Amino acid sequence: MRIDRIHVGAYGPLAELELDGLAEQDVLVVYGPNEAGKSSLRSFIASLLYGFSPAAREDHPATPGDGHAHGELELVLPGGGRVRVERHLRTRPAGRAWRGDAQEELANRPLSEVAWLERGTYLALHAFDADELPVSFIVRRDARRAGASAATRQKPMSAAAKRAVSQRMKKYWAERRAGHKT
Repeated sequence: MRIDRIHVGAYGPLAELELDGLAEQDVLVVYGPNEAGKSSLRSFIASLLYGFSPAAREDHPATPGDGHAHGELELVLPGGGRVRVERHLRTRPAGRAWRGDAQEELANRPLSEVAWLERGTYLALHAFDADELPVSFIVRRDARRAGASAATRQKPMSAAAKRAVSQRMKKYWAERRAGHKT
């Protein structure tokens, strides 16, 4: 699954931001000075995928001045299908997903395509410090050298495999953040 389009209506310091054609890129790097909105963009994407946390707009740190955090993103699935997600944080969080003509009311539930992966694990996997970037490039390069095609790498995993990956990645990132390189 790849994010192809992001539209931030309003979220913390971000407003009316449109990014399109992202799925065409192998790697996307968000770089900028402190307070530029990098973490806000990461939090926005997690909110669109998983729902708002906290779910009360008065408690949510990214509630903009007008009190209405909102936006959309569009995902490209491994088989070529697309999912569009829209979320709003008003009095209560609201969300919808469209797969073709079918619409699903999400409220504040995670999108089914990411529900197997806990929000904390997702956040840990999708943010690298500069010193960690070479590791991610090496892993990707080695997978290609081993002959793993995109289709092979994106096969659906069993529930047990998903739990095992989630647990291993939590342990891996916890150790790296504590300064232990494994």
